[in-house]
Amino acid sequence: MKLGLIHKAACLALALLAASCSYPSSRTDIPDERPSLAFKGAPEGSVVFVDGLHMGLAPEFNGTDRVLLVEPGNHVIEVRSGNQVLLSRRVFLSGQATRTFVIQ
Repeated sequence: MKLGLIHKAACLALALLAASCSYPSSRTDIPDERPSLAFKGAPEGSVVFVDGLHMGLAPEFNGTDRVLLVEPGNHVIEVRSGNQVLLSRRVFLSGQATRTFVIQ
């Protein structure tokens, strides 16, 4: 009987000891150093394409609330509204700079 009680107490102590342990809580943030794109004056419904890939609605990437992160290098940037191409540029992007395009 005493052995069962000691066994239960040992199990409880072991469980409490295990519960008090935790993983390290340190965190390392790595800055994102990719270049970014912003679009001013883009009409509602216009769409951004980077190298022919649909990236989202141009007004969402206005540079204030949000930017479009891209990999460094040469890219073809287009903004389209329906079948109409509002902007088409071949650009080289590098560093953490934000390139802003004004749609007219």
